[in-house]
Amino acid sequence: MLYENAYVWLIFVSCMDIMMTWVVLWHGGREVNALAASIIRHFGLPGMVIYKLLLVVGVIGICEGIGRRNVQLGRRFAKGAVVLSTVPVVVAFVLLGAKRVGL
Repeated sequence: MLYENAYVWLIFVSCMDIMMTWVVLWHGGREVNALAASIIRHFGLPGMVIYKLLLVVGVIGICEGIGRRNVQLGRRFAKGAVVLSTVPVVVAFVLLGAKRVGL
């Protein structure tokens, strides 16, 4: 594997995304990703976990494919995937914080 550290962070942030999504849903929020919302509606939490982890495996495969041709580009792609995966986690924390203070 070319970018183990980035993959560990990707898996961590993706797991945080799963947990935070479930907490937001439990507090009455909704999933804004139409595909993810459909999966949750039909398969619940287990379906959401499988969906998210399949996405992670796919991203890792893409990183490895890119990295075999261009190491720097693959590294940038892996880091970008981590940053992008962090966005829904941060948004969930903000939403839950706003709910807690009554905004």
